[in-house]
Amino acid sequence: TATVDGTPILTGEPLPDSLGTHSFVVTAVDKGGNTYVHTHSYTVKKFADLFNTDGPVIYCRLGEPSGSALIDSSGNGRNGEYKNDQDSGPIGISGDGDRARNFFGKGGYGYINGVAAPRYQSTLEAWVYTLDGRDQSVVGHGDAGEIYIKDNFFRYRRMGETVTSSVPAIPGHWQQVVGTWDGVDIRIYVNGVETGKTESTKRPSSVSTFYVGFGELAPWFYGAIDEVAYYPVALNANRVYQHWLADPPPENLTATPSDS
Repeated sequence: TATVDGTPILTGEPLPDSLGTHSFVVTAVDKGGNTYVHTHSYTVKKFADLFNTDGPVIYCRLGEPSGSALIDSSGNGRNGEYKNDQDSGPIGISGDGDRARNFFGKGGYGYINGVAAPRYQSTLEAWVYTLDGRDQSVVGHGDAGEIYIKDNFFRYRRMGETVTSSVPAIPGHWQQVVGTWDGVDIRIYVNGVETGKTESTKRPSSVSTFYVGFGELAPWFYGAIDEVAYYPVALNANRVYQHWLADPPPENLTATPSDS
């Protein structure tokens, strides 16, 4: 038998997902009457709280209304600006009503100045909705890391080394893309699954501008970007997958930037 917060739960039933900490208790009794009780706690957090648990340097939800500043939701106060052809976009992937950002492929981007590159490990994460198969940049921080699309495949480059995902960008679909560096290797993940790895050991030391929708290796982004995060640690495969599971977007969630 099992209970959650003292309420019986049947095999196969979903666990309660209300915000807060829950106590999940399983009781097993064998034929001899011996009883074993196992207690496990789990915590349900808001989407933004899940990202902030991992201590991002920058966390851009990109849900600001048109004409607003680019807000850093990490608590570190590294706010920036939007420029040129971009605008408030569709409801984002988080499930809490926060919006994504539309970029029109004509010079629109967001930026935050004066960001120091993490020295020993790092992770770049974003959710993207492409509208065609063009080469385009998603998010970048100079030599310290850039996620971009070339020849219709996601790529992650840092300090001169590039890893290409075995999974392509699929226009008309939201996809999570993550690049990690653990001090030895860089890895790229798409929708929570590792899709490429290569060695990269050089350490960055620069202070430079952090860009969303722009980079050094591909043209301006065309589509929607949501939930961009930059961490000073390498998220492991399990944690990347947990971020994906937190709210994989529904297939009917569309982004349609106009050309005007």
